[in-house]
Amino acid sequence: MSKSPWTIATANRLAHEVLGRTLDELPPQTRKLLGLLVTWVGERCQVRAMKRADYRFSRRDVRAFTHWSDTALKVHLARLTEMEYLLVHRGGRGMTIAIAQLLMLPMA
Repeated sequence: MSKSPWTIATANRLAHEVLGRTLDELPPQTRKLLGLLVTWVGERCQVRAMKRADYRFSRRDVRAFTHWSDTALKVHLARLTEMEYLLVHRGGRGMTIAIAQLLMLPMA
């Protein structure tokens, strides 16, 4: 059975719509934090001339940047980690976080 380019393109689009992750699945404040992190990390990486996937930050860094409470950050960072928008790395300094490489989408 041969597939036309239109059929393949349609199937790919539908698969992305059905299986792809969407920011709509995030609660509003969690989505807001993700948008702030994407922007902040992008700016920091540009200043340091490094890839976003290589940038690491701590909850303390995020708290200093956002001025959110530690409790709010624990809740929203945990959600983002659970949904694999963030990756947690454990190192000598304790826990550091990186925005998941899978998440390279623009925040609208």
